[in-house]
Amino acid sequence: MSSEGGAYGITVVGLFFFFSGYGLVKQYVLKGKSYCNGFILKRAKKLLPCFFFITILCVIAENLLNINILELGGGKIGCILVPNSWYVYVLFFFYIVFAVCGRFFKKPIQIVSMLFGATFALILFTSIVNLGDWWWKSSFAFNVGTLLPLLEEKQRKNELGIAREKKILFFIFTILVVSAILNVFSLSYYKVRSIFMIVLTTILPIYLYLVFKKVTFYGNKILHFLGSLSYEIYLIHGVVLIIVKNVFLEMKTIQCVIIVYLVTIVFSLPIYKLSKWSLIKK
Repeated sequence: MSSEGGAYGITVVGLFFFFSGYGLVKQYVLKGKSYCNGFILKRAKKLLPCFFFITILCVIAENLLNINILELGGGKIGCILVPNSWYVYVLFFFYIVFAVCGRFFKKPIQIVSMLFGATFALILFTSIVNLGDWWWKSSFAFNVGTLLPLLEEKQRKNELGIAREKKILFFIFTILVVSAILNVFSLSYYKVRSIFMIVLTTILPIYLYLVFKKVTFYGNKILHFLGSLSYEIYLIHGVVLIIVKNVFLEMKTIQCVIIVYLVTIVFSLPIYKLSKWSLIKK
């Protein structure tokens, strides 16, 4: 699928990676090495049931509609089963590195450093086996997320001063705009855009983090609802997109986008409930 390396998808995954990395180290700072006890099993129970149910859904849809949905061809995409699910494999790679490092290292900065090394190992591996560069373009956002809890600790201890915050935000915003324009409109050479794509996926979470620290939310139920389904939404949207594009061949783009989003959200809820139910049964 050509959409695998699209700017929008990589950016969204970058945000997902950022909050995943931030949550990991934040919990480690609060709980210490005990947080690593049974870590991989807990994460597998959280992520795999949904992946399994959507894979079954893909098999059923393929047989009913006679279209190809599952990604089994390898090549630049890899045998990832569920469309656009490469980020699940990358995330599990980081989880494994985190769990192993938690066994051998005590200081959070040591674990964060090893996770940075894991990103370069990921780049090397995906390059050797000729996977698409979207497999690692979002990964530095994960690393930035792991670093922020440590910076927060320094800030609390008055070891890190934030000077001229408005100028910093404006500078970051300018970089984001330039990076987005180059990628959205496919300006300049691919390698140049790739560098700015990495910049975009890495800096956007930082900008949002700084902005939302100053914004007070009063329990928006819609945002909370969509946030609770974010994993399911992103995992199933590629499946819905393929089905809509193959079934409604002459549908206009705007109609296709609306239907994909609506159907994705509608199907995400029962899959979320089913995944939770399967965990309770276990």
